[in-house]
Amino acid sequence: MDEPSVQPSAGRSSIVEEGQVRLLMPAGRPDAERRDKGPGKVEGVFYNPAMRLNRDLSVLVTEAWAERHAARRTDGRPFRVYDGLAATGARAVRLAKEVRAPVEVVANDRDPDAVALIRENARTNDVEGRVVAVQGDFAFGLAGGRADLVDVDPFGSPAPFLDTAIRLVRDRGLLALTATDMTALCGVFPEPCRRRYDAEPWHGPGMHECAVRILIGAAVRAAARHDVALTPVLSHATDHYVRTYLAVRNGAKRADAAVARLGRAVEEADGTRHVQDRDALVPADVVRAAGPLWGGALHDKALLSDLVARLGDHAALHHKPLSALLSLAMEEAGAPPLHYEVGEWGRRLGSNPPSREGLFAALRAHGHTATRTQFGRDAFKTDATGPQLTEAYRAAAQDAQKER
Repeated sequence: MDEPSVQPSAGRSSIVEEGQVRLLMPAGRPDAERRDKGPGKVEGVFYNPAMRLNRDLSVLVTEAWAERHAARRTDGRPFRVYDGLAATGARAVRLAKEVRAPVEVVANDRDPDAVALIRENARTNDVEGRVVAVQGDFAFGLAGGRADLVDVDPFGSPAPFLDTAIRLVRDRGLLALTATDMTALCGVFPEPCRRRYDAEPWHGPGMHECAVRILIGAAVRAAARHDVALTPVLSHATDHYVRTYLAVRNGAKRADAAVARLGRAVEEADGTRHVQDRDALVPADVVRAAGPLWGGALHDKALLSDLVARLGDHAALHHKPLSALLSLAMEEAGAPPLHYEVGEWGRRLGSNPPSREGLFAALRAHGHTATRTQFGRDAFKTDATGPQLTEAYRAAAQDAQKER
């Protein structure tokens, strides 16, 4: 099923097919008919086909984490997932149906129509024994219990849910966050970013990576207040949203270590971009600065390798975009924070840009690293400073001119 397909049925509903499941939608024009990249709404219940990649990746990550959980447990307790803003139940039902490990999914929503729809979708897909549909506020959906994976996928910012989500997730569990308020996180409207994430955004080339890092930084600081450490194991910026999966460990010392990896992104006058200590003074001549934000790695290489290996066993997933994302994540996993863009550097120097491959060859010839990154088609990461990048860029441009 390459695209979510819509099959109208008489009267009250339509069927959307995604992954291995068939999802009942309310009557009216279903959002699966939309081909734009933003969320939509049908009779009060959200379903967003543009989040297909998000849900596909959830299947792989949940399965990997659930198997780790099963290897540690001796009591046979299933891996418990809490989808606290479940809407139609698309993610919850897919996890229950497609994850090849013992899982129990608690799907909560405030809207009674959504809860009824979740139950119907669970029955339709023969997973009613693995999906518990609950009506209530996000904070109370687990009825005093906790979960091994807490997923926060709101319409907008996850910031209001962070403290509650951290209290609900177990030690050695996973916290998954989605943010769609990109105009805030990318600094188009900076005030909402300052208000929601207590961070200064980065507006301009590199803003999507900084958006991911600001989200992670806000979560790390929120968790530290509860003596909980969060470490990203997979993060991405896709279309209109950013998403991160954060490994959870309890303990004040671990929380202190996580907080110590926060910093501020700066771009110096010579073009150098780096993350400096968050308590260091920002130089007066910087072009832009952002943060506090996460300055460490965005991915765990072992998990990425695990996900790549699992992909072939899930025929219903969108393999091409997943493979592309995981491949780029593997490349950038060991690279420095922050990135550059080939075209952006050409505009800076007033030069026709060389190919990215030509620039990579020049950087490596000068003794620097060069890797692709998920954050743009001509985006790249390097350990070169601005002046060193300029030198390599000019050499690559000259080589390209000779070849013409």
